[in-house]
Amino acid sequence: MNLTLAQDPETYRALFETAPDATLVVDRDGRIVLANRNAGQLFGRSPAELVGIAVEALMPERFRDAHLRHHESYMRAPHPRPMGAGLTLFGRRADGSEFPVEIALSPIRIGDAQLYAASIRDVSELARTKQAAQRGRYNAYVAQFGLQAL
Repeated sequence: MNLTLAQDPETYRALFETAPDATLVVDRDGRIVLANRNAGQLFGRSPAELVGIAVEALMPERFRDAHLRHHESYMRAPHPRPMGAGLTLFGRRADGSEFPVEIALSPIRIGDAQLYAASIRDVSELARTKQAAQRGRYNAYVAQFGLQAL
């Protein structure tokens, strides 16, 4: 099958909806213009409820001011930013619960509009695995220290 994406908008929609990560498309003002099902599930809202809100609504309040400053800086020189760019980021669900995330950003141009695609991944499990590994190393160190003291 030779598929030309430009000739098949349904393929674009299918790719967007089946992306493994939560995906948002945001305008220059930081307002969500498109959200996939995974974004709705991740943030505890329907994709339609996400459209039109500021991305800051999806993060804990204590990070919102800093995010606005980062947003302004990013808008001056937009560039692709890969997942895990060394930032500690958190999302906030509709129920108020918080979770650690990694976010990849890519500027995209559609016609005259400059938009930004954000792929968002919940890394809660990764954080728990890292904590368990740290605890394991600490326990091994304490055990080794205890053996040396004998």
